[in-house]
Amino acid sequence: MVIKMSQAVAGEIVLEKLIEALMVIAVEHAGADRGLLLLPRDSQYRIEAGATSGRDASGPPCVRR
Repeated sequence: MVIKMSQAVAGEIVLEKLIEALMVIAVEHAGADRGLLLLPRDSQYRIEAGATSGRDASGPPCVRR
């Protein structure tokens, strides 16, 4: 996982693309169906990005921001 993460950081300059790549890698590594990136905003946490593994769908992993 560390190598995949390092390669993603080295290969991506655009923040949105980097977040997408890291979310997909994290979901795959965890063996999860879905992952969310929660970040604090004001006094609450908000969902800033999400990814699915694609195992339960016919298409590629889905990432949203």
